[in-house]
Amino acid sequence: MGRKPGSLSKEERERISQHRTPKLKQGENAQTLQFMLRMSSLPRVDYTSAEAVAERIQYYFEQCVEYDIRPGIEGMCNALGIARNTFYDWSVGNNRKGQGHQEVTLRAKQVLAAMLEEWMQTGKINPVTGIFLSANNFGYKQRVEVTQEINTNVLDSASPAELEARYAQNIIDADYSDRLELGFKADTETKQAEAVSVSKNKKTSQNG
Repeated sequence: MGRKPGSLSKEERERISQHRTPKLKQGENAQTLQFMLRMSSLPRVDYTSAEAVAERIQYYFEQCVEYDIRPGIEGMCNALGIARNTFYDWSVGNNRKGQGHQEVTLRAKQVLAAMLEEWMQTGKINPVTGIFLSANNFGYKQRVEVTQEINTNVLDSASPAELEARYAQNIIDADYSDRLELGFKADTETKQAEAVSVSKNKKTSQNG
């Protein structure tokens, strides 16, 4: 007996499930947690120095390579010992503007954005997760272009003098049309009366 239209086979459902829910290797969670705890226990960074911030970010990336951990904004903030909002303020120049922090954080974000793009293009990350991270961390947006044509009434942009002239011309045209119509009716009625008179005269002449 065949499958119902639109239904999936058991193998197809399993393949989709595996894609949506990646399987973690044994001990992977423990390794990730150990890494995050190690980063959070690092000595305090001198936040007044953009150079010190850059050194800590570089160290974080190097540790991600060593431990085979995917880097991210939150992980970087964890290593820096700052809140996500602080990192954002540095990156847009709301805080410590002109001190080098903006350049350092933007360069770090560019590395993360490039890695995320590579993961998405090679299928190394769930598309939904990739879209979420792209929108929330790197300002990507989905665009839908809608073209709308608006017919603007000529009267909306006309001056009072132009409106007066337009309406006056319309009144003249209407009055002239009315006169033509009345003249046509009068001429028609006259011709009809003349025709009736000629017909009566013919009958009278025949009878005489």
